[in-house]
Amino acid sequence: MSLKGLRFTLNIDGLEETATAVVGFSLYQCHSTPFVLEVDIASDQPDLAATNFLEKNAVLTIWQGMEAQRYVSGIINEVMQGENNHWQMRYHLTIVPPLWRCGLRQNFRI
Repeated sequence: MSLKGLRFTLNIDGLEETATAVVGFSLYQCHSTPFVLEVDIASDQPDLAATNFLEKNAVLTIWQGMEAQRYVSGIINEVMQGENNHWQMRYHLTIVPPLWRCGLRQNFRI
């Protein structure tokens, strides 16, 4: 996949597709451990709270032109509010697979 013409979108349950814009992201993947996707977004909606993000399904889509090249989906388990420059608010989200919840409890068996 060539880097030419790439764009990134983040869809979050309960928010309009145009509510957020991806500023940057990092995806950490390893064998035998759940992935961790950290996404920096900007929004022109200043009234978004942590409840608009936490435990919501989210899908990062990597586009090349008009064709989707890859999807990374999971749940938002962490949100940090960033800077507000009076016309947009920045947020840092951490997205993990639903399986991540299994690690929150001891003696959990599948």
